[in-house]
Amino acid sequence: NVFKKVRWLNISATGDHFGSCASFTRLENVRKRSPFMRMAFDEIRTVSVTTPLPELVEEVNRFQPSLLFGYSTVIVSLAQEQIAGHLHIKPSIVSMGGEWISDTDRQQIATAFHCMVRDAYSSVECAAIANSCEQGWLHVCSERTIVEPVDENYQPVPPGEQSYTVLITDLIGHVQPVIRYDQGDSVTLRPDPCPCGNPFPAIRVMGRKNDMLRMRSADGSLKQLSPMTFYVLLDMISGLRRWQVIQNGPLSVRLRIETTSPEIDAQIWEIVYQRVTDYFVRQGLPAVTVERASELPMQDPKTGKFYQVRVKFEHEELPSPQRS
Repeated sequence: NVFKKVRWLNISATGDHFGSCASFTRLENVRKRSPFMRMAFDEIRTVSVTTPLPELVEEVNRFQPSLLFGYSTVIVSLAQEQIAGHLHIKPSIVSMGGEWISDTDRQQIATAFHCMVRDAYSSVECAAIANSCEQGWLHVCSERTIVEPVDENYQPVPPGEQSYTVLITDLIGHVQPVIRYDQGDSVTLRPDPCPCGNPFPAIRVMGRKNDMLRMRSADGSLKQLSPMTFYVLLDMISGLRRWQVIQNGPLSVRLRIETTSPEIDAQIWEIVYQRVTDYFVRQGLPAVTVERASELPMQDPKTGKFYQVRVKFEHEELPSPQRS
């Protein structure tokens, strides 16, 4: 068989401090310097998660990746585009991470791409926590990471029981050690050996369980917006301590923000407002109204978890496109 080089496409945040962007930039630099890497990889490219979906589909079609990596909700959207006949790719591996998605979404991805689908659990604080197997469980990279599921009082949670949060210790970070870092995710440790045969501990993760925003554009098409986009837009604004995006209507969102001081509050709100409204315009949604909420960002009253992107109305309320 003729050896086929890998074409690796990464769809994630670009620039600033985001771990995935830094990792892929470093990998591409290594590829350029290493004859072996150039022999194995034809091209490694990163595309911004904020790219409007039609442009993203066009870019992915043009690139034709053999290995596709991205935030989970973005991969779900691409799977839907593949099923609808707008995307035409044949990847060998689809890998995703960064967000929680349902088993139904995972099955849709596998159906759309007919290839190996893998999930990864990682963070900026610890680049490799766990990787998935064919059974859908995430196996802890125990040679480099310690994972401790704990309750509200930071006491160990037994296998089979969902934790309140999880403590992460990175065993290879010598420059900046991370020891028992509160990751904020709820995990469940499998109580018995995984059928896949992997002996490392297996976990299920309820991580960033944010909502996908859905809005209908002027031409009647339904736009699905990944919650990870707002992390890219807002996380690096100096002076912005916390934020939440709440979709409270078919074409409206409320933003809860908390700034570091009252003196810069109006200035920070103007930056936030401009970034979010510009993003909706780029997505073909100029009619979306953006308003500031009177309340500060808050935890979910039922779960106690802090969700940053939430939908507070029924999607069935989305208006149908107007016919002339």
